[in-house]
Amino acid sequence: MKTIFIIYIVISILTFIFSFAIAKIARQKVKKESPDVEFEKITLIEKIFSWVRVIILCSIPLYNFLVFMMYVFRWDNMVDMAMEKFYEREKI
Repeated sequence: MKTIFIIYIVISILTFIFSFAIAKIARQKVKKESPDVEFEKITLIEKIFSWVRVIILCSIPLYNFLVFMMYVFRWDNMVDMAMEKFYEREKI
């Protein structure tokens, strides 16, 4: 039981780290492709809800494991999806 719990905690932490790494990489790629792009400001409430959502989702075992596998095996696709989200937030 202790080993399973440790494995779960490690996967949770890695999923949490990968979530933010994908966002950083996508943001850098968007800035590199379009240096003059400006994004809408994110309100404090949106930031808080984003943090809470990531923390909650990283604590659900089955979901957490599936997301971790997606990050590992489909890294490029995940970065592209994050870039699309950044383009959606672009100011026009």
